[in-house]
Amino acid sequence: MTEKLTTVDRPPEFLSADAFFQNLKTEEKELDIEGFGKILIKPITVKQRNDLMSASSDGSGKISDQAKFTAMTLHFGMVNPRIPLDRLEQIQIGNPRIVDKIARAIWEISGLGDFEKAKNA
Repeated sequence: MTEKLTTVDRPPEFLSADAFFQNLKTEEKELDIEGFGKILIKPITVKQRNDLMSASSDGSGKISDQAKFTAMTLHFGMVNPRIPLDRLEQIQIGNPRIVDKIARAIWEISGLGDFEKAKNA
């Protein structure tokens, strides 16, 4: 008795390029901070993450300016209200409990790992 192998036509198991890029789109999320209010946040993009790391590091990859790192995270990740670059200093002197809570939420939905660990790298 001989066995015969046949090829079975199956639908592709991999994403198409269109589906891949559709899945990369960022979703906005509402963040309600008790005693503060609601804001709208989104994940930061790969380019924004690279710009953030470059602007706040000393060139060796270590974060040299933690306040700028945090403020730029909010700049890139907040949708409403939008934080313009010329107001980043106000974030840097803001309430750290609120600012860090927002930054942690942005890092979490961006899938970038632990915000505190990155900030202190």
